[in-house]
Amino acid sequence: MNMEQSTPKGNVPVAALASGEPLTMSSREIAELVESRHDKVKQSMERLSERGIITFTPMGEKSSGGRPGTIYQVNKRDSFVVVAQLCPEFTARLVDRWQELEQEKASGGFALPQTYEQALEGLLAKVRENGALQIENRAKDAAISAMQPKVDAYEAYLSEEGVCRITDFCNKHGVKVNRPGWILRDRGLMHHKKVLATQIGLKSGILKNVLEKDGFEYIDSKGQSVEAQQAMIVRQREVSLLKMIVDAYGLTAFRNSVAFDRAKALIGSGK
Repeated sequence: MNMEQSTPKGNVPVAALASGEPLTMSSREIAELVESRHDKVKQSMERLSERGIITFTPMGEKSSGGRPGTIYQVNKRDSFVVVAQLCPEFTARLVDRWQELEQEKASGGFALPQTYEQALEGLLAKVRENGALQIENRAKDAAISAMQPKVDAYEAYLSEEGVCRITDFCNKHGVKVNRPGWILRDRGLMHHKKVLATQIGLKSGILKNVLEKDGFEYIDSKGQSVEAQQAMIVRQREVSLLKMIVDAYGLTAFRNSVAFDRAKALIGSGK
């Protein structure tokens, strides 16, 4: 199987450089080397193939804005035949390019700089890449720092309310993430289409509707302004929910047998 990579001269599909695979060259790169249109190169290759002079492997080409096209991959010998047919004066360029490809393969797919200018360009590119990465990381750190006070305040709010998120409950007890939602909806404790406790769920004492972290207001079906809320588990009733899950699903509701045994121990202790 041929794998395509890009030459150092642009996004031109070229030979596979993976160890153990034969080198090939694409019709797209040949067109660039001989400064000809890609469709003309392909037509020439098709005529040569019809005469049994060369063989090629058609491959899909990634789209660059238009419809995806097709390129032809040929081996070293056939690439010389194609170039000789198209533009014999460009044979020297083809020889140089094959030498580059063979050096890249010998070095594991990385072209070694041949001149001081190439080495300097590579160094500058690496410096720019590292600089952009540092800027991106600083921006992420700043965003996290700006959000942290809000996160801390919300966590304090949940603690005061005596509730925890369903995902936090699952992580704490090793419950698979979808099982609490299943049992709560099956028992009519939570709405089927949203994470919001029903009146039955609120009366059970297991669930409580609390303001969302990024709380906002919306207009309900009655035209009234309502603050966005979501159902969370009352910490003092976690064991009750665990019992419901164990009774309904058993071990299959837990991530492993250790979590299942721990849940049964909690249920037995009544804590």
